[in-house]
Amino acid sequence: MIVASGHAINELVHEKLPYKTLDDFTPIAQVVDVPNVLLVPKDSPYKNVMELVSASKENPRVLSYGTSGVGTSVHLAGELLKAMTGASMEVIFFKGDSESLINVVGGHIPVSINTVPGAKKQIDGGNVRALGVTSRQRVPSLGNIPTIAESGVSGYEVSTWFGILGPKGMNPESVRRINADIHTAMASPNFAKQLTDMGMIIKVGTPSDFDDLIRSEINKWRPIVKRLDLRGKN
Repeated sequence: MIVASGHAINELVHEKLPYKTLDDFTPIAQVVDVPNVLLVPKDSPYKNVMELVSASKENPRVLSYGTSGVGTSVHLAGELLKAMTGASMEVIFFKGDSESLINVVGGHIPVSINTVPGAKKQIDGGNVRALGVTSRQRVPSLGNIPTIAESGVSGYEVSTWFGILGPKGMNPESVRRINADIHTAMASPNFAKQLTDMGMIIKVGTPSDFDDLIRSEINKWRPIVKRLDLRGKN
């Protein structure tokens, strides 16, 4: 089955799951990273990440940022930014990524964090200003937009990822074969171009790599979820 980064976060925010995240599945492969992007209205006074952070510190709780829901990777991307910089921004929860995007494009909210594929058309059209992407590396299809890490928040990295899991106890040879097929499919130039043009980053590794990613994500988000008291709130 296809899973997203919420698979790791669910372990932390839901009190009762009908499965054990780390024990009831067999990791096969991660497929892509989907970076998020920090947005402000096109006429915003903030030209870069650190200007925004500084302004939020000078006027605590005046600025707010929109996001697509409680405990989503986009929400936690904002909370990690606050934790790493001391920024003071209230969060506004919308029903989805597109609703948050519409509000920042319209200037109804000062900041929003959205997925790159969801926001790319508005960014390309000059309807909103992108201050930085949340991924470790720049997004090729977004040209010169820097990462948040290189903008002054060293070590910052958040992406929504997608991958493939199999059932518990899956035959190792089947895991190896499917992983190899995924590598082949993602290496197709046409398919790869479609994904990268949308703003995704192809990232296929071994089953062990994917298992390590899930475990590291749980450990990464545990203190943030605990500090925000999100367990049982989703």
